[in-house]
Amino acid sequence: MLSRRVPPDAPPNAWARRLAARRAAGAALLDLTETNPTRVGLGGADAAALQALAIPAAADYQPDPRGTRTAREAVVGYYRDRGLVVDADEVVLTASTSEAYAHLFRLLAEPGEAFLVPAPSYPPSRSPNSRACASGPIASPGTAAGISTRARSRRRWRRGAGR
Repeated sequence: MLSRRVPPDAPPNAWARRLAARRAAGAALLDLTETNPTRVGLGGADAAALQALAIPAAADYQPDPRGTRTAREAVVGYYRDRGLVVDADEVVLTASTSEAYAHLFRLLAEPGEAFLVPAPSYPPSRSPNSRACASGPIASPGTAAGISTRARSRRRWRRGAGR
């Protein structure tokens, strides 16, 4: 179940609707939100540079917030080689584990909610970043088999308990 912060549907807002209408009408726009250099006249490598690189597709910059398709497919291949089925459309690459934790905490926890993390665990799961996204982590004794909830059953779960 996703956090209430994630809308059940995401219809375009008034700004996005107006922008789409202007684009559809062929209006000249100066879009300061555009981050693709090949779409704002900066171009990419010239033909000679592309030929030297032997990668013609490099001129077509297609950013994806989940990571490039080829990188996500490499992750799929890694798991396929280990007997696991993963869909590249469900793989999201992040710049760091801290960023990944922050996305997960915002996506899965409501403001004020707490979540269990194993203790000991990877430090970003207990970082200020995690506390900014939800109420914060509650450390719970963990083993290779998972988190022990028995240690928590005798104590009230509250923000900051066990830190």
